[in-house]
Amino acid sequence: MEPAIRIEGLSKDFSDGWGRKGHMALEALSLDISKGELVGVFGGNGSGKSTLLKLLCGLLQPTRGSLEIAGNSPAKSIREDLIGYLPERPGFPTYQSPRKLLTLFAKLSGLSGSILDDRVNACLNRCRLESQADVPVVKLSKGGIQRLAMAQALIHDPQVLLLDEPMDGLDPLALEGVEKLVQDLRDEGKTVLISSHLVRGMETLCDRVLILHNGRSIFFGPPDFEEGMESWILKRLRDEEAVHG
Repeated sequence: MEPAIRIEGLSKDFSDGWGRKGHMALEALSLDISKGELVGVFGGNGSGKSTLLKLLCGLLQPTRGSLEIAGNSPAKSIREDLIGYLPERPGFPTYQSPRKLLTLFAKLSGLSGSILDDRVNACLNRCRLESQADVPVVKLSKGGIQRLAMAQALIHDPQVLLLDEPMDGLDPLALEGVEKLVQDLRDEGKTVLISSHLVRGMETLCDRVLILHNGRSIFFGPPDFEEGMESWILKRLRDEEAVHG
C-alpha cells in the first residue's frame, strides 16, 4: 500500500541573507507514514518541527530530497484539498466571525449550497465553537482562536492533517476536547501529524513518534517507554545533546 506521506532525504537550508548557506533546519530526513496513522513530532525550539510541516504543505521548498502526499507533490495535494494545515501562530481578520470565515474557506474549497452549510455547522460543533459562531474573532480567547484554526483545517474534509502546536493556549477542558477530536480523526482513517511541545495526553494518541534534534531525526518508531512519555523523550534529547551538542 502506498504510504500517505513519503519523505526521502529531505533537507532544508536557510540562507544567511547574502545568498550563502546559513542555518540547516532539516538534514536528510527519510520516513514513510501510513494512511490512518497518527505521528507525534517532538523536539526543542529550532529542532525543525515547524519547518517539516511547512515543507509538507508547500509553504517551503526543500533544498534537497523529496516528499509526497498520497503520491502527489505538496502543491498538487493542496490543489486537490488533500491537506488540512493548522499553523503554529494562526491569525484571522478580527472583524469577521467564525461562521463567516469558515463559510469563506468552504467556498474556496468548492463547496456550495446545503453541503457548505452542513459542513460549516459540523466544524463549528466539532470544534466547540457553536456559542461563539457569530461573534467577531477579536472577542475570542486564545483557545477560541486555536479551535477556529482547527475548524479551518477540517472544513474541506482532508485526508492528511498537519497540526502545528494544536494544543497551545488551551485550558485543561479544551485540551481534553482537542485530544478527543484528534483521536476521532485518526479513528476515521485520517493521517495526522502533530507537532507539539506538550506531551500530556500524547501517550495514548501516537502510533509512532518522531524526535528531532537540530534538524536531525534521532528516533522514529513506536513510543517504548516505562517512566512516562515525557521522561522518555527528554532522556533521548539529553543523550543526543551529550553526544553531538
